[in-house]
Amino acid sequence: MDELMAAMASRRPDLHDVLLPTLSALLPLFEGWDDLPRGLCHGDFHPLNVIWRGRSVGAVIDWEFAGIRPVLFDAANCLGCVGIEDPPALVRGLAPALLLTLRDAGCLDRKSLALLPELVLAVRFAWMSEWLRRRDQEMIDTEARFMRLLANSLDTLLPAWNKLLGE
Repeated sequence: MDELMAAMASRRPDLHDVLLPTLSALLPLFEGWDDLPRGLCHGDFHPLNVIWRGRSVGAVIDWEFAGIRPVLFDAANCLGCVGIEDPPALVRGLAPALLLTLRDAGCLDRKSLALLPELVLAVRFAWMSEWLRRRDQEMIDTEARFMRLLANSLDTLLPAWNKLLGE
């Protein structure tokens, strides 16, 4: 993230200035990063990398980014991909179903859940890097708006998810 922000500072100072305030929202994640449980993750889990059988997952494709990461990395990526398309979907539809499925499978530990909103935002920096590499200005603009929205909504996402989960 530091390298991306440094590159933006010199190549896209306008974007750097827009995203700089979002970094402070990530402080809890930076502080808790080393204590997050780790596991094998897909690395690029989102609805377009799923072969759907109705409303169920038939298979997951595109495993080139698999590796050891915080256990909720894939959930964070998926939530961000769903949210950028439709921000209210972070609290309805697929997002709650994903969180409930993770909880029911025993895969939603408290420490990870507590930092999940910040992890969703942090993963968006990787997507921003992709849009910058592709020079996709429409997605750069969309991503910047979404990242600011996330940074300003972190304190509402976790309570909404906890309520949904009955916590």
